[in-house]
Amino acid sequence: MFKKFRRNSAVARLIEEQLYGQVTAELDRGIRRAGLWGKALAKSRGNESETLALYMQLRVQSLRDEAEIAE
Repeated sequence: MFKKFRRNSAVARLIEEQLYGQVTAELDRGIRRAGLWGKALAKSRGNESETLALYMQLRVQSLRDEAEIAE
């Protein structure tokens, strides 16, 4: 039972790594979602480095949400 849990956790971490890589690649190409960027900007009160970090977290979650909806 614990072995299966550890395996699932490892898979989740690898998927998360891939999602963050995808978001980084999007940002490198100048692609960002205006709504998510605005939300990150508002929550970070205009702090640029916080905005970027928060945007990445929000975008990863949106990719997870898109995958969930697609299933």
